[in-house]
Amino acid sequence: MSSELSVLLFVLLGVILGAVVTWLFMKTRFSGSLNLLESEKSQLSSQLQHQKEALIERDQLRLESSNLKAQIASKLETQQDLNQRLDKLEKQYIEVNREKNNLEILLAEQRTSFEKANEKHAEAQQEIEKLNEKFTKEFENFS
Repeated sequence: MSSELSVLLFVLLGVILGAVVTWLFMKTRFSGSLNLLESEKSQLSSQLQHQKEALIERDQLRLESSNLKAQIASKLETQQDLNQRLDKLEKQYIEVNREKNNLEILLAEQRTSFEKANEKHAEAQQEIEKLNEKFTKEFENFS
């Protein structure tokens, strides 16, 4: 029995030693894999962070772009309104200029008419003076 016990102890010692060796081997192997996984996790986390930052930046750029488009549209609308107002003012200017020219012509005609009337008045005044003198002479002759 002692030899059987020795064999059994020897086998048990071999199994324990094999388990320890296997455990050490697995620990070393999984430790390396675990370190590799941790490294990959760190790299992926870093890449994810960069992608998040890029997405945030992209969203900010889109928002800025949208705001700029809205500003451009507003400026274009304002420019169109100003162009319409300018066209209206140009038409009014042309109309006012036309009316001014018509009034200048009318004024010139009225000046000419006034000057002619003034001349006729002066002639009539002279005629009245002549008639007055003639009447005075005839009145004096008559008396």
